[in-house]
Order: sequence, then structure tokens, then C-alpha cells
Amino acid sequence: MNRQIIIDRAEKKIRQLPESNLKEINDFIDFLLSKMDDKLILENLQKLSSESKSFDFLKDEEELYNVNDLKVTQNWADGLNDFDISSLELQKKALEWRGI
Repeated sequence: MNRQIIIDRAEKKIRQLPESNLKEINDFIDFLLSKMDDKLILENLQKLSSESKSFDFLKDEEELYNVNDLKVTQNWADGLNDFDISSLELQKKALEWRGI
């Protein structure tokens, strides 16, 4: 279906509606246009920022972190060796402290 046919059908339907619904239709059309404007603005901002030279200085900057900095270490294993309590006893104690 082409654009003009859709517009003509919508216009015929709008003409059949009571006057009380016209403001609602107008508000909905404004909403759709605003949504379209927002999308267009966002797309253009993304395009502008991607083409911008503002952050080019970061390309020459030294890398401060690498993948190894992101790795999680679990160096707490055997951490209870210095205490006179097993992990099971500690779990029971934790439940007791929580009042469970």
C-alpha cells in the first residue's frame, strides 16, 4: 500500500470521528512526530560524535590497564587456617548471628 492511499484512508476515518476525539488524535500525531525527531537527533549526535576528533588524543595515550588487571583472584582459600574453626562451624555461626 502506498503512502497516499494510507493517508487518504486515515483522513476518511478521522472525518468520521466525533470532535471530542480530534484532540486525542492530534496529540498522538504530535507524539509520533516527537518520537521521530528524537530518533533523528540521536542518530545525528551519534554520527557527529563518531566522526569527532575530540577524543583522538586518547589513541596516543599509554594503556594503564590490561586484561590481567580485570581477573578476579581468590586468594582467600585456606584463610581459616589461622583460626581454630572449620568452615562448617563458621557457616553455622553466621546463621546464628543472623538469627536464623
